[in-house]
Amino acid sequence: MTGVARGAEALRAAAGVDPPRWAVISGSGLSGLVDAFDVCRTLGYAEVPAFPAATVAGHPGRVSLAHASGVPVWICQGRPHFYEHGDMRPIAAFVHALLDAGVTHLLLTNAAGALNPAYQPGDVMVIADHLFLPGLAGHHPLLGPNDPRGERFPSLAGAYDPTLRAALSQALAQAGLTVREGTYVMVAGPSYETPAETVLLWRLGADAVGMSTAPEVVVARHAGATVGAVSTITNVAGIQEPDDVGHSAVVNVASTAATRIGAALAAVIRKSGDS
Repeated sequence: MTGVARGAEALRAAAGVDPPRWAVISGSGLSGLVDAFDVCRTLGYAEVPAFPAATVAGHPGRVSLAHASGVPVWICQGRPHFYEHGDMRPIAAFVHALLDAGVTHLLLTNAAGALNPAYQPGDVMVIADHLFLPGLAGHHPLLGPNDPRGERFPSLAGAYDPTLRAALSQALAQAGLTVREGTYVMVAGPSYETPAETVLLWRLGADAVGMSTAPEVVVARHAGATVGAVSTITNVAGIQEPDDVGHSAVVNVASTAATRIGAALAAVIRKSGDS
């Protein structure tokens, strides 16, 4: 049995008779979004084969079986990053374990730097599209023999489900957040962008930049899952503020919005139901 199969089995065993069809993946500093849900049980990532060891601040490495007004959902507090592993396969395994455990709807969150000059720290951006730069450069989670969960050449047109995007925008606004919709660009990291790189990414058409999310979306869409994603704008990319302390500042800004983002995600899941 593969690690993914054992991971899915561990999740199904923890879920019991009502396995979640929804999963939420929290980004840096956003693990507090779990407080908006009714948590039944929590596992460390070490207890779930194919789940990554947590090595980055703001990623506790826990997965909780929770409910949003009775609708079951997995809340994943942390994710694997390409810069941690130098390989996209751990990211694919992480997503595949969730999907094989019964998940059909994936909501992703991340912390991102603003490229669009209209964006401010504390805003949230519902992702409408992405630029997957590592994938375009050959670091792609679907490399190798085609995974039988999906077609060899999956279309990513409309990868971010329009119905989910509209529901997320409405729920985030009702939670009191300033909501944007735009294009996310993933870079490999772990260094932040230089001012020149920031100008380049903005001219390419991106509104916000981060180091995650796109690979999970590709893997999930390849397997036919429905996807929605939200970026919390934590900083202005390419700008060094006098009080900037790097990743810890990103985590701090994200954490202030985590509860409201969690409430919005719970509202979307509750209204969508277990479909």
